[in-house]
Amino acid sequence: MLIYNYLLSGWRNINHNKLFSSINILGLAIGLAAVTLITLFVRSELSYDTFWKNADTLHRSHIVFKIPGRDPFKAVSAPGPLIHALKKDYPQVTQASRVASISPAIIVGAETFIQQVSLVDKDFLTMFDLTSLSGDLSNALNDPHSLILTKELAVKYFGQEDPIGKTLSLDYDYFKRDYKITAVIENSVSNTQLPIKALALIDENDWTDRTSLFAQWFSVNAQLYFQTKNPSDLDHINATFDDFSNRNFPKLPIGGADAKPSDFITLSAMNIKDLHLHAVGSGEMTERGNATRVFIFSAIALLILIIAIINFMNLSTARASQRSKKCHYVK
Repeated sequence: MLIYNYLLSGWRNINHNKLFSSINILGLAIGLAAVTLITLFVRSELSYDTFWKNADTLHRSHIVFKIPGRDPFKAVSAPGPLIHALKKDYPQVTQASRVASISPAIIVGAETFIQQVSLVDKDFLTMFDLTSLSGDLSNALNDPHSLILTKELAVKYFGQEDPIGKTLSLDYDYFKRDYKITAVIENSVSNTQLPIKALALIDENDWTDRTSLFAQWFSVNAQLYFQTKNPSDLDHINATFDDFSNRNFPKLPIGGADAKPSDFITLSAMNIKDLHLHAVGSGEMTERGNATRVFIFSAIALLILIIAIINFMNLSTARASQRSKKCHYVK
């Protein structure tokens, strides 16, 4: 009954002071709505790739080429052979996988589609916890003739039929191969720097005689993700990357006799949760965010909230003062 009286009294007050109530409520509502929308945007930007089970120990390597007389070339992809040297030199690295985004022609009957396919190493399936809808993911990339599709592509190419065991023909220009569908996974989420449409296994022999796609130390054609035993291992790896470069990169045909690869090449690695807002360089598979923009929007949201609260309090105080004067006049 007491709550009912409060609600009734509040409604009468609003009804008797329609202009004041409209301005006060509308101002606070618009402010809260703006803050809510900005908060949703900021929350989305900060959530990129935080959902992976092993996110704290998943990292991506980056590289900067510093050639004299040219601007530094920054890339978020890596040389193909880097994966083998990384696993050889760092016992902290437990798994690693390259991810090369290729767009072959997929032939389905009389139709041809240009489709993004991610070529990966076998470790990819144990590093990233993909959701299987059909098929056995643990054996889904056992050979170079296996192909994993997302639900979206499975429906696109096979309709409502079960695609497991069926084949698709992929034409890479350099070679053409029939792939057997071994698994179907859930569609890739939007808040990731690693969007997946289809997965196939990297076979370096496929590319050696044609483009040396995965064999060149000074060509960056694939992103390189690796997993460490502990999150803190990333600091050690970053601190020793110069020595690593000098041991593994071929000597460049520039500089003097004492020139080292680390004089012209800078390797670094970044945790997967930081990629969306802090990575720098070419080679992303999807658009990056902007940390400065997120900070500015956060500050704007806080400012709007403070202004809306102050405005509501000032109007309420002014209205209370008017009621007090009326009461005093009546007495």
